[in-house]
Amino acid sequence: MDTTIFGRRAARMLIAGMLALGIAGGARWAAHAQKAGVPGSVPAGQSVYAARCSFCHGDALDGQGSGGRAYPPLIGPHTVPDYPTAAVLYDYIKRSMPYARPGSLSDEDTLSVVAFLLNQNDLLAADGVLDPAGLGAVLLPGSRPLPPPIPGAPANPGSVTPGSSQAGALTVTAP
Repeated sequence: MDTTIFGRRAARMLIAGMLALGIAGGARWAAHAQKAGVPGSVPAGQSVYAARCSFCHGDALDGQGSGGRAYPPLIGPHTVPDYPTAAVLYDYIKRSMPYARPGSLSDEDTLSVVAFLLNQNDLLAADGVLDPAGLGAVLLPGSRPLPPPIPGAPANPGSVTPGSSQAGALTVTAP
């Protein structure tokens, strides 16, 4: 048996396989490589989101991505607006997203995704650009917690986290 022919055939198969994987996996990264806008801008965030986030969270940010599972939505009540500041949102995304590769987003990509998410939740203008140094000053609705409308709520509503059970137990007495 001629090992040269076998070696060439194996090399061709290996190259063909690598190309197939590159084409299949690279399509999703193509949008990422061609980001629009400056880092921290809504257009840049939209392209990063399309490449790195929409698979799970969906094109409409509704949590219905193509991954076949339901993931948390990123638009509407009890989502992005519940964070106290853009810095807290940035930190969460930077450390824990994307789900399959946490921490793999660059600082610029994370900043851009935060800008896009804030824009989609009507918290940042379409031409808005976030500055990494000023993220802590960008207050979100979650920084102003509302007291829960139940009996026995704490006297200091600022100590209650929205959507939590910190209001204490409800005592029901028979009439």
